[in-house]
Amino acid sequence: MSKSFTILALIAALAVEGCSTQAQMLDSLQMSAMRTATGRGQSELNCPTVTPTLMSREMAQPPGYTSPAVLESAEYTINVEGCGKQQVYFILCPLGGAECYPAAPGSFVGK
Repeated sequence: MSKSFTILALIAALAVEGCSTQAQMLDSLQMSAMRTATGRGQSELNCPTVTPTLMSREMAQPPGYTSPAVLESAEYTINVEGCGKQQVYFILCPLGGAECYPAAPGSFVGK
């Protein structure tokens, strides 16, 4: 086996591991993001029974952040419907263990 093939195989393995790790982080924070959007929707839509629907999720970092290898948050886009109304929320969940919170669209950059 050539040295360049070994290096390429190692890079591919690390890329796959990085993707699975990101997917695991997104999975682990998703329920908290859904709860945050549900609570916000109940309050803003003035509706005790709402249904959240996950629209997208990705790892994110603040705009202008210089280290693409270090992502600080998971970002979820969640549509909340209830009482004939709907609202889309952008929910950020910091990886450091802090609570998820609603954020303005585009306040973080996905990777």
